[in-house]
Amino acid sequence: MALTPQVSPATQHVPAMVVAQPFAPTIRRLAAALIDLALLWFVTELLAAFYEEEFIALGRGGRFIGALFFLAYIGGQNSTFTNGRTFGKRICGLRAVTLKGEALTLERSIARAALVLIPFMTQGIFAFPVDRLSALALHVSLALASVGYGAILVASYIFSGRGGQAIHDRLMGTVVVLQEENILDPLKPSPQYVWRRAAALVWLTLCGAVAGAQWWWWGGSRWNDIVAFRSPLLALEGVQRADIFMGSFYFRNSAGGREHTKYLEVRVFFHHKLEDFERESARIATVLFDSANPTAFDAIRITVGYEFDLLLARRRWQQSWVRTPSAWRDFLLARESQSQAQHNFRLSHKALPR
Repeated sequence: MALTPQVSPATQHVPAMVVAQPFAPTIRRLAAALIDLALLWFVTELLAAFYEEEFIALGRGGRFIGALFFLAYIGGQNSTFTNGRTFGKRICGLRAVTLKGEALTLERSIARAALVLIPFMTQGIFAFPVDRLSALALHVSLALASVGYGAILVASYIFSGRGGQAIHDRLMGTVVVLQEENILDPLKPSPQYVWRRAAALVWLTLCGAVAGAQWWWWGGSRWNDIVAFRSPLLALEGVQRADIFMGSFYFRNSAGGREHTKYLEVRVFFHHKLEDFERESARIATVLFDSANPTAFDAIRITVGYEFDLLLARRRWQQSWVRTPSAWRDFLLARESQSQAQHNFRLSHKALPR
């Protein structure tokens, strides 16, 4: 009888344990994401502390620097360089892999991170092209990217359940699993239910409709006037961006009746620090009254300031004033008289005998 060779337990091959559901729990995924965002926020805040004036000069252009940090960290750490584990995923015991259980390539990981970046990059951005239809299309697109897609992204994290896939995972064919599990067989995430797709479609349609109505309410019906108000403001020295909004609202007066009020809102931000905000508001008001006719409005709000925006680290310094057109004219006349009096005082002081 042939003898079967015995293999010692020390040299036996023990297959890796495979579990039925190695997908990451929702709470741990959210915790890992918050840890990574907090780390990126700390790094960009530290950078801004040393280069604040340089980032103020960039304004919202600094978002691209923040985006590079985001893509380098999230995209690099989720790839083969660290076996799909960012700092947050390491703490929470997770890693990102393909549906075959393999680590992500750098290109695939960066593309996956870019899908997360979209709502951050488009948040609070307003476009002012000359063409009205282009302006409407851009406003709706930005709203869909920031609010519409952003809400779907957050919801996909929260309601991913045991599927291990948020919306960017489904689009890129990736999944987040428990770090300690060795994946030998292809992963089969939970199917995308029809009602979820329908809910996402309804939500995006609602966001698009609201964004279009908002654009019309904020001055889309008078787009040529908005462009006319904005152009001379952009020509002012030191101005980085200028946002113009128009609208109207009803309120009850002291007699209990309803009154219709039209307002003009002007937001101007500079690429340098301001020492006298009120002086800059006077300069903006002067340009408005000299280049256009804002007297058709019942109230004019002017906001001046400066900011830096590194995507996650943001800071803004601003001041606002709301006056009627006649009050703005009185304000400008008073400043002009004050300036003339100071000029005459300096001339008389120079004329005095030494």
